[in-house]
Amino acid sequence: MEMKENEDLTLEQMRAQAAILKEKLAKEKLVNEDMVKKAIMKDYSLIRRHVVIEVAAAVSVIVWAFTYLPFILHTSIFFNIFTVLMMLVCMGTTIYLLGRIRSTDAYTMDMASSARRMKKLKREYDIFWKLSFIPLLVWIAWFGIEISRSVDEALLGGVTVGAIIGIIVAFRMRSNLMNAFNDVIEHTKEE
Repeated sequence: MEMKENEDLTLEQMRAQAAILKEKLAKEKLVNEDMVKKAIMKDYSLIRRHVVIEVAAAVSVIVWAFTYLPFILHTSIFFNIFTVLMMLVCMGTTIYLLGRIRSTDAYTMDMASSARRMKKLKREYDIFWKLSFIPLLVWIAWFGIEISRSVDEALLGGVTVGAIIGIIVAFRMRSNLMNAFNDVIEHTKEE
């Protein structure tokens, strides 16, 4: 009889320990999920900042196309119109693709939905990025022709340095954006 009581007591202790362990695991899972969601929110925020920076840059180039290009560099009206149209398309595509992301989505979406969304956005943005090289190369060649006709060598050097810096900044921003996409995808894989 005493042996049965010892077994019952041992069984009760094991059940109590199992319940405590189960509770700790549930809390740990909630903490881990919360940490993942906070990390995802940080990446979403970075993507949203990218949109703001890209739109601000596009607006600056549009203003530049109406002020600096025609009056200082004496570029043709057709080149200026092409520049503005190219910036409007880039700005619109960026807003369309990335503007739909809200930082709060990390808390309202499940991890699988978030991963699918990021994979889709990453793929779409990558396609947009690659397709944008065609008009960019046309613009660079046309810009070279436009400024070589009417600019002195000192100004040409400054424009060239500015173009190189702009290209470096664009590639850096794209790299940061792709890292944010990859981080969200990686975080959601772990869940």
